[in-house]
Parts: sequence; structure tokens; C-alpha cells
Amino acid sequence: MKRSCKTAKKKLDEEEDKIEEKEVHNKKKGKDDQLYDIEKDNDHYWKEHDFEVFTEDFEKGKPEKANDEIKIATYNVASWNAAMKKGLNEFIKEENPDILCVQETKLQDGVNPMIDGYHCYFSASTAKKGYAGTAILSKEEPLSITKKINGKENEHGRIITVEYEKFYLVNSYVMNSGQRLENLVKRTTEWDKDMREHLKALQKKKNVIWCGDLNVALRWIDVAKPMTRLRCAGFTKEERASTNETIKELNLVDTFQVKYPKKRDFYTFFSFKDKSKTAGWRLDYFFVSKDLVDSVTQIYRRKEISASDHVPLIIHIKK
Repeated sequence: MKRSCKTAKKKLDEEEDKIEEKEVHNKKKGKDDQLYDIEKDNDHYWKEHDFEVFTEDFEKGKPEKANDEIKIATYNVASWNAAMKKGLNEFIKEENPDILCVQETKLQDGVNPMIDGYHCYFSASTAKKGYAGTAILSKEEPLSITKKINGKENEHGRIITVEYEKFYLVNSYVMNSGQRLENLVKRTTEWDKDMREHLKALQKKKNVIWCGDLNVALRWIDVAKPMTRLRCAGFTKEERASTNETIKELNLVDTFQVKYPKKRDFYTFFSFKDKSKTAGWRLDYFFVSKDLVDSVTQIYRRKEISASDHVPLIIHIKK
């Protein structure tokens, strides 16, 4: 997805002031840890703590999946039809995930492509043709499926939830706050709130895996040139704080941080102009309920796949 930054409107600056006031208030109460890494928003912190650039990509092969594991992939394809022409089908055959979560399909309502060997579920935008949309491809037929968020219809098809025996899988394409941050308040006060309540209701029943393009780089080291991105959609304090509220409230765990606690620059989104894929954003995630953390055996990206401006992200998890 194309990303550019422009000066925010006065009311957005006022919203930022409110966030900063809340940070000070929370800090005085000993609750500053509730805001995701905002106190660490400087190069000095990350250099001091010796984070190393991630280099463990599997460009000449990939980890083999054990018989007692499930392979789940998430991929923002930036258009299903365009990605199919750029090798998406070949990626599916070669990677052979048990479950594939797709974002930004841009398919019209009622268009449901079939992939051999998979049960295919698509959620399209009904408000705007050829926009947003999500899909889940699953070898195993889920016990249930819903395209609602917190009991509400989602007119842009940004979410699909499927139920399996041991967990719920939530595939989401979180709304973008906009080039001028015109959707920032709606994203943080409406979308994020609904997602939080949706996940909370599911987790009361079973463990949850939440994945997809969350349209937020949570840490200073999750985006190239962070000092230039502070008022960019996907890296504002408001978005990071709101997403962290969901993570904290549900006690969810970032699988990448668990497996690679001292690694940085694990980007999953790159501009099409960045052919070397060196300066990007980490926008795609697998969050899991705490009880599932020890079951995750692998997490990796397929950086060499170029069917989209994102790259596929894959986990292996024990059955």
C-alpha cells in the first residue's frame, strides 16, 4: 500500500496533545508500560540495547513442517487478480500452507475464486467495488466462520474469523489512517475498539490467533527512518498506543518478538521502488494467546516473493 506523510490537521495535533497528557498521567500512576514503547522512541535506546538486524531469511529453502504441526501463512496481496499474475498461485503450491490468510484481495462481492485442495472463504467490500477485502484458504473445513467484527457487519470486508477445534483464527486487514490522518480517530476509537471486543469475546471460549496486515509498526525498530514517520499513518503514537491496549488487555504475544527478541528490521512491507527490500515497515503479524506461545515453533517471512508490496509471513504451530 502506498504510504506518504503530510502535516496533520489542527484537530489531530490536539488529539496528540491529549495522548501525551495521558502518558504523563499514566506514568505518574506507574502505568507507562501500557503505551507500547513510546518511552523508547529514540535511536539511543535501541542502539544501547544491541538489537541486531534480522538476516535469518530462508531464500534457498524453508523450514520443514513436522507432522504434528500446522503451517499458517498471512499475505497482503495488494489485489488477488494482480498477485495471481505475479506468482501467487505458485507461492501457494510451493509453500503449501495448511491455512492461508489473505488481505487486500480487492475482489467484488460474489467473486469467490477456488484453489485446489482448499476450502476458500472470501469477504469482499460491499461499500466500494475493488477495495480492501480478506480471504482464508484452509485445507481443513472450519467449525464455523464469521465475517462480522464485534457482532457488526464490516462493509469493507476487512475481517474473517474461523473456528477450529483448539483455537479461533482472526484474519484482519486493519483500516489505514489515511495520508492526512483523516481516518485516525475512527481507526483508534471505533475500529480498534470493535476488534478488541471481538477478540475478547472469542478468547473467553478458546485461544486466539490474530494475524494479518495490522497497518501499524509498533516499535521504533519496526520501521525504517522512524524519525521521519512520527506523524505518518501506521506509526503515530495514537495507533501504537491503541494497538498495544488490545495486546495488553488480551495478554496476546507477538510471535516474532518471542522467537527473535534481539532482532530488528524484520520488515514485511516495502515500496515497489525498493527492489533490494532493505527499508520497509513491519505491518504484518501473528499474535497468539499466551497459552499458545510454546506451541509456535517457527516464524519466517518469504522476502524473495514479489507478488505484492508486502511479503508472506508464516508460522508453524503444534497441533
